[in-house]
Amino acid sequence: MRDRELLEMSAIVSGRVQGVGFRATTKYLAEDLKLTGFVRNLSDGSVEICAQGSMSHLEKLLADLRREFSSDYIQNIAVDIHPIQKSYADFKIVR
Repeated sequence: MRDRELLEMSAIVSGRVQGVGFRATTKYLAEDLKLTGFVRNLSDGSVEICAQGSMSHLEKLLADLRREFSSDYIQNIAVDIHPIQKSYADFKIVR
C-alpha cells in the first residue's frame, strides 16, 4: 500500500474522553495533518473518529492523540482502516 493512497480510519476511543477537550484537540490535529472527516461523542461515553488521508498521517493523528491524552484519559482505541466510503471536504466536530 503506497503512502499516497488515501484511506479512511474509523476509530472508537474509550476512556475519559468526553468533557476534556478531546474533540477540539482531534479537530486541531486532524486539520494540521490536512485530514478530512469528523469526530463525535457517542452515548456510551466514547468518541468516534472518522479520518481520511494517507496512512502516515492517520498513524500520526493517533500518535499525537496518545501524546496529548495520556493513558489517564485514553483507555483503548479500536481502529479500522479501509478504503474511503464517503468523501468529506473538511474535518468537523459533529454534535
